[in-house]
Amino acid sequence: CQLKKLKQLFGVPITDLNNYQVPTIVTKMIAHIQWYRLHHTPGFYRKEPATTKKKEFTKVLNRDPRLQKTDLKQWKDPHLISNTLKRFFRELPDPLLGYPVYESIVKLGKEFLGDPKKIQKGGKGSMILDQQQRQLYLTRLVPILNSIPKPNKETWEKLVFHLAVVAQSVKKNNMDAYNLSTIWTPCLLRAPENTESHVEYLRNLNSCIFAIQLAIEEQLRQNRECTEGQQEV
Repeated sequence: CQLKKLKQLFGVPITDLNNYQVPTIVTKMIAHIQWYRLHHTPGFYRKEPATTKKKEFTKVLNRDPRLQKTDLKQWKDPHLISNTLKRFFRELPDPLLGYPVYESIVKLGKEFLGDPKKIQKGGKGSMILDQQQRQLYLTRLVPILNSIPKPNKETWEKLVFHLAVVAQSVKKNNMDAYNLSTIWTPCLLRAPENTESHVEYLRNLNSCIFAIQLAIEEQLRQNRECTEGQQEV
């Protein structure tokens, strides 16, 4: 199937980028980050690159939206790569996880996080349910995340696996699952435009951050179990 000709990279529907497969920018940037261990950089995904470099890199990628000619190794600043990947998701016309998922996660948050007796704050403000409530929450969350269209789902699975890899290097980069979720949630989930007030947005944002945090932590747990299993063999 012939790929659709693109005039730019940013702000393009995800289905137009790579014939309903994971967008090339996602696969190539994640591979580049992990191969060269850019994610060991302190503050990875949190710190901003120089504005001039951002503009320059944006022009390059918009001219080469499938990264066929772009050599990522030429761009030395790790924060330029991380910021660009975040911005790609943030500028999708529709959020990666979709508006229905946003609504479902907000409802789930009201059910599980609405009662202050059910929840306590973690060391950096992260929210922690007791083990039984956590498992019940995950049991409800997983089908919601699995309900998104195939290209979105495959892209999300690749991204959350990567974010778990980043979180696993927390001793080097100071970016645990909670820190990553606070940064990434606005790039992945939002309500349709002009449908909620600022107060509602802030309240709902906490529910969404919690969902992304638990998704990363669950993937991190699975990654560790897989690594331990391979070591035993």
